Amino acid sequence: MHCRIAEIGFEPGAAVVARLLVHSQQIGCLLGKGGFIITEMRRATGASIRIFSKEQVPKCGSPNDEVVQVINPFGHEYIA
Repeated sequence: MHCRIAEIGFEPGAAVVARLLVHSQQIGCLLGKGGFIITEMRRATGASIRIFSKEQVPKCGSPNDEVVQVINPFGHEYIA
């Protein structure tokens, strides 16, 4: 994702927003027991990570998908 952002360009200081379709069976892996994993990801990256309700899934998604939004202020880069 980082390479794609660099390729398309961005405004300095602007937040980067990504919305991903994630299969419902994988949401638990993202959350972790008691929300531990998603909380740790937020802490480590400074990103805002949100899981939208099923009503927010676009028509191109399947009934088993959920939308996960990640907003990372570009001033706080995280490179794995």
